[in-house]
Amino acid sequence: MFLAGAFAGLLASWISNRFGRRVTMIMGGFAFMLGSILQATSNEIVMLVWGRIILGFAIGLANQAVPVYLSEMSPPTLRGSLNMCFQLATAFGILIANCINYGTNFLGPDLGWRLSLGLASVPALVFFVGSVLLPDTPNSLVQRGYEKEGRQILELVRGTDDIDAELADIKDAVGEAKRSKISFALFTQRRHIPQLFFTISIALFQQFTGINCFIFYAPQIFITLGMAQTASLLGIVIVTTLNIGATLLAIHLVDRVGRKKLFWAGGIQMVLAQVATTVLMAVTFQHEAPPLYAIILIEVFVCMFTAGFAYSWGPLGWLVPTEIHTIETRSMGQSVTVFTNFLSSFCIAQAFLSMMCRLEFATFIFFAACVSVMTLTVNFLLPETKGMPIEEVNLLWEQHPVWRRVVNSKEGPSI
Repeated sequence: MFLAGAFAGLLASWISNRFGRRVTMIMGGFAFMLGSILQATSNEIVMLVWGRIILGFAIGLANQAVPVYLSEMSPPTLRGSLNMCFQLATAFGILIANCINYGTNFLGPDLGWRLSLGLASVPALVFFVGSVLLPDTPNSLVQRGYEKEGRQILELVRGTDDIDAELADIKDAVGEAKRSKISFALFTQRRHIPQLFFTISIALFQQFTGINCFIFYAPQIFITLGMAQTASLLGIVIVTTLNIGATLLAIHLVDRVGRKKLFWAGGIQMVLAQVATTVLMAVTFQHEAPPLYAIILIEVFVCMFTAGFAYSWGPLGWLVPTEIHTIETRSMGQSVTVFTNFLSSFCIAQAFLSMMCRLEFATFIFFAACVSVMTLTVNFLLPETKGMPIEEVNLLWEQHPVWRRVVNSKEGPSI
């Protein structure tokens, strides 16, 4: 599923540039419906596998198109908040899925899992119909030669006809893009090196927080600590509910305090939670029957970690890569983000159990070290994009004390 999503993200760049963001989302919605129906009606393992592959393909398309769509449609002062609604919707989806899993756990071995998988077709249908009804972004329309339609959509979403300055920025960006052949070779040019660095590193770092290990394996961890299966599922519902609350906090703060402060605060909180979880689990597992207070404290620290991720690296991991690119590299950049994110997810999922067997509780110290490195990297190397018009963000690299030496270099166009 992760590998299918990774390669679908790369394909989505070509679809998005040629046919627009909207078409990419429509294809993703259709693939979501097909995959969920195939899984729910499967009567052999191969159908389940194909269903998962199709769902991975759908997620790759959606994760490439939706964040870019939101960033291009949003006004600069609200771009962070509106883009983070993508993460909020994801958090709601996780909560609903966990509640469904908790409920279908009581329906028997055959009906429960079919209903759980089949109900995924409901939001898939909503996403598909919504994508059909939505217009394409002004940036995409102008890029593909539909300037009149782009102006109309820009006036509609801004609620005013005073959009000449913003439209001029888009046209200038498109004009610059047309002077370059749109391909992955663009990322070898010096002016795009900072964007490529953060496109890869933010997506990689987001997965090396260890968040998917908590999400995927938290029920097994709680069961190992002595919780019953039903109680462990209920514990995950609590964690995902907190996830939504923290995402709402991020939506409120991101356009007020900026991206870098949220990265910093979330990073510190996650490191503290992971270190505390490691110490407590190391002490707890020395007892044959872990005491109740230890289980409760571990649940608290898991919630603390999840909340830190939910207002920082979770939503910002999808927001920032869509902001830092010019129009010529934005679609490709998001494809690289999706590819890196899903490939990293696949590697972490494959390695986590082996890491737990060898490193045991120190596994979370490994992730804490990764969070520390990435928090420092973002703090010193990423410019603040709060409030900047999306087609002017590239100017920040020329003013940054580190990156200006790279992008303003006269040594040639390539890395």
